[in-house]
Amino acid sequence: MKDGSKINGLFLFLFVMIGVLLGGVLAEMLRSVIPSMAKSVSLGLTPPATLNLYIMDITFGFDFRFNLGSALGATAGFILGRKVL
Repeated sequence: MKDGSKINGLFLFLFVMIGVLLGGVLAEMLRSVIPSMAKSVSLGLTPPATLNLYIMDITFGFDFRFNLGSALGATAGFILGRKVL
């Protein structure tokens, strides 16, 4: 595999993640106008897992929230990334 394809894949992933972020924020901003845009599906560790090691506690947790705006943003980021790269 060429190094250029690794870099292109990384930039495409970056475009998609920025699209997800911007789409999610836009959906939240338009929540009062289009309520179905901001309905989200949550995926993650709820409640977070805690590991007690006597001298310290370590907490592991994550929460992903996907909505229609995030999906549209990811699609737009993918298309834009493919055109740019």
